[in-house]
Amino acid sequence: MDQVQERFERAVGDDFVRWYNAVNGTAFTFSGRAGEAPDLVYRDGETPLHIEVSAAYYDDAEAALRWKNLRLRPDAPDRGSGINPDESLVAHINDVLAKKVAKAYGAACVLVLYVSPPVTTAEELEALLPRPMLPAGHSFEGVYLAGDFRVTRDSIGGYRVWRLA
Repeated sequence: MDQVQERFERAVGDDFVRWYNAVNGTAFTFSGRAGEAPDLVYRDGETPLHIEVSAAYYDDAEAALRWKNLRLRPDAPDRGSGINPDESLVAHINDVLAKKVAKAYGAACVLVLYVSPPVTTAEELEALLPRPMLPAGHSFEGVYLAGDFRVTRDSIGGYRVWRLA
């Protein structure tokens, strides 16, 4: 794992824990990386909260565009393209969820699936949320979709979190 991915996971985890603490009246703070999996450990006193971080994009091409540019790779694309972005995002969310929930991450672990779609607003994604289907029998204590959304004429944007399970 490289520093770019470590910084990304930590930023996603910190934002999520700020939200989680505000909603639940807890005081979790970063404790450290968990090793291979899950990614992060936060603690509220002696109580651990393990967080597995993942991300979803419109498609693999958008993921490559973002990650290669973050890593300053010379072969990084300078633009993306896509068809039916909202439906593609939901399909990618479902694919990532299926892969993640098929694995066991241990006790007190939540999955935070991060999105930051350049076209889809929070309100548009929220309207599509009944479509992601969470496979049964997963071991996570909670599965959350979290993301940063742009402000538009029709959207207040900002950071949003939805509990999927």
